Amino acid sequence: MSNDIITVATFDSLQEAYFAKSLLESHGLDVFLTNENAMRVLMHPHLSGGIGLLIAKDDLDVAREVLATINDG
Repeated sequence: MSNDIITVATFDSLQEAYFAKSLLESHGLDVFLTNENAMRVLMHPHLSGGIGLLIAKDDLDVAREVLATINDG
């Protein structure tokens, strides 16, 4: 098992990031957000670089599959 952490998606809003995080966690994945607090202070996604959704590299395929369901409906 790899210990590598990667960014699987980036969001412009806290709501979208929280939704995706919750969805992945409901599938048993460990998920972390980056720039969450910067986004709260700056209130502009382009100044903070967006909110990154981080997961273990080993969970990438599952995470992509789960996140694809967001766009499917």
